[in-house]
Amino acid sequence: MNALEDLKKQAKSVLKDKEQATGKNESLAAFHHGEVTNALEKIHEYLNAFLEQLRIVEPSVEVSLEVNNTGHINGLKAQNYRLYTENTFEQLSVGFSFILQCSQRQCQISDIDEAERDKLKNKLRHLGLEINHREGEHLEISGQISASLVFRSNYARRRVNLSINNILSSELKTYEIDPDNIDDAFINHLGNYLLHRDNAFIETIMQQEKDSAAIQSYNEEEDDPEPTLTEMMESSLVNNLFKDRQQLYLTYHERIKELTSRDEKISLGRSSKCDFIIKSDCASRQHASLSYRRGKFIVSDNSTNGTFIKPQGNKEIYIHSEDYPLSGSGFISLGESISVDNEHLIYYSCQ
Repeated sequence: MNALEDLKKQAKSVLKDKEQATGKNESLAAFHHGEVTNALEKIHEYLNAFLEQLRIVEPSVEVSLEVNNTGHINGLKAQNYRLYTENTFEQLSVGFSFILQCSQRQCQISDIDEAERDKLKNKLRHLGLEINHREGEHLEISGQISASLVFRSNYARRRVNLSINNILSSELKTYEIDPDNIDDAFINHLGNYLLHRDNAFIETIMQQEKDSAAIQSYNEEEDDPEPTLTEMMESSLVNNLFKDRQQLYLTYHERIKELTSRDEKISLGRSSKCDFIIKSDCASRQHASLSYRRGKFIVSDNSTNGTFIKPQGNKEIYIHSEDYPLSGSGFISLGESISVDNEHLIYYSCQ
């Protein structure tokens, strides 16, 4: 047996022992650890190839850097690109850095906020730039600035953290990215972002964070008391009481089940006592439930391995001891990721 296979065998035994000692699904945690690592490896592979081409082409990339909302440094040129990685037991990092050099040894600051001029000068010195002299409404400066974009693993949250420094703004920007969202489109936006071409790199990340926050906000709302009938009527919801009922259809193998907005919640799991039985080794006996609340069909997970949901046309979502509102159609999987090899997919359709 080679060294890697021997380590894999030992790791499997260690995970099993931890599961027995803690009651936690260490295998699933290791799987999520691998998802984050794979996403970072994909970024590294792309940036490595990207760097190789930069060395050949040596493109002229001109940058305008916004400085603390007090001005813009114009005439900066990106050069001396470098890719690096750092891998420890706790964290994996992939960094891409370069230098922003004043073209022809000098560049200017425009759009200066006069009220913040002293702060601007201090910030320029902090960045390592020298102020030569003032010409009209502009400040002439010289020197160079270090810029970087660093992806770091966050295994505890199954996320990739991104820090951006001095690429478009002197203010340090940080983001949290779901590894499922690091796909070919994301990678392509990243390349165009580094070349300062038209792209939706930051907008895409911010939208993904907003969508994630919306799910969290919905879950937090569930802690609030249900509105009284009077409150419902005062908010004009009384009209909805007489609308046609909403329906949710579940399909698993040859079985189809209908859940309406007027029905009680149903249970999903491996147990014969469940309303919808899923014969999967990854499913808990009482894995999850489905109910209708606040105008939505809600999946509530109470399992060991968690529940995977993939809305049609969107990324896979993982919930563990959480709620998630369904809409449209898609797939649900109890305890294992959704893939073509998964024999226990549940197809859902809201109507």
